[in-house]
Amino acid sequence: MRGRRRPRPDIRRRASRRGRWLRSLAVTLPCVYLPYAWLLFTDYPWSSYRWHWVAMWPGLPALFPTQFLLGRFSGAVEMAGMGVLAAILVSTVVYLCSRSTHWLIAVAAIVLTLSSLNSFGAWHAFRM
Repeated sequence: MRGRRRPRPDIRRRASRRGRWLRSLAVTLPCVYLPYAWLLFTDYPWSSYRWHWVAMWPGLPALFPTQFLLGRFSGAVEMAGMGVLAAILVSTVVYLCSRSTHWLIAVAAIVLTLSSLNSFGAWHAFRM
């Protein structure tokens, strides 16, 4: 056993950290975006209006904060604001979930609840 070398501890730590980040990403992305799946299955014609909402899907988790903060601006500024706020939201949630398993469970449950409520409001806005 003289020829076998053990991996350095920093490599193990890096692999463990990468695994935590991937696990938190795999849990939080569905919690954030799956409540908006109604957009694909709702009984509404596939018109340009619906495609506009499908294009907004990456930013939909930040729909109402963006409306509150940037409600008076043009559509392009609102879309960019939604994208930036959604990216900040997702990266913060992934970071918090990567801290430990307890954080992962708690934050994922909170995010799923808030995303479901936001999705319900977005569904009503879609129907208007």
